Amino acid sequence: TLAVTRITPEDEAIYQCIAENSAGTNQASARLAVSPSVDLPEAPQDLTVTPLSTTSLRPHVTAGIIGYVLHIRKLGEPDSSELQEAVSKDTFQHDFTNLEASTTFSIYVKAYSPLGASQQSNSVIATTLGA
Repeated sequence: TLAVTRITPEDEAIYQCIAENSAGTNQASARLAVSPSVDLPEAPQDLTVTPLSTTSLRPHVTAGIIGYVLHIRKLGEPDSSELQEAVSKDTFQHDFTNLEASTTFSIYVKAYSPLGASQQSNSVIATTLGA
């Protein structure tokens, strides 16, 4: 299985997997075509993050939409360690709490409409305050 996460138009290509063991070699190829829908919302462009304490960060987006999902992970950690938090458009204020002190995180947001998700915003790097 090949999993490509955070797909963008630049990921469009032919992907090839080659497996080899004592029984021999096998190869499979697949073409990935990326066709973003023109009806999906634009990626949020105005994400900011404010460190609140040694264990919390507050992301903020001002653009209006039906809802958002915030994504956070420790800088340098794999995508699989990412946490996601859904946030209503009407009450867009969310604090990530119970984080480690003096730790750097990568945070981005996606906007959602009835048709689906936008591309992700630019990632913002933020560090919790020191102990």
